[in-house]
Amino acid sequence: MARTTGGAGSSRCKHGQDSTDVCEPPRSDGRRCHLYRLAVHPDHRRQGIASALPAAAEERFARLGGRRADAMVPRRNETAHRAWGAAGYAPEEHWRRWVKPLPGDTPDGRP
Repeated sequence: MARTTGGAGSSRCKHGQDSTDVCEPPRSDGRRCHLYRLAVHPDHRRQGIASALPAAAEERFARLGGRRADAMVPRRNETAHRAWGAAGYAPEEHWRRWVKPLPGDTPDGRP
């Protein structure tokens, strides 16, 4: 599993160039809870990690009073679609993400 970096309770993980081992801390606005860039490195797949990570985040969300969880998943990542579906998530086709690069942004969105 990717090594955590950051403060207590942090879920921020080191990532590789292919973004397969990226994760960030679960976030919440008090009702809606968001999971971003959550993934398992290919060397650590098939060990239950993909099930354990959202389950742990959902427990944290519940403790914070969250009522709904969502995950951002690339359209073409069928492996992720299956994993999120198995965890009980379903796509909401009526939503679309809008993005505006700010000065200093890189093409891949990484610092």
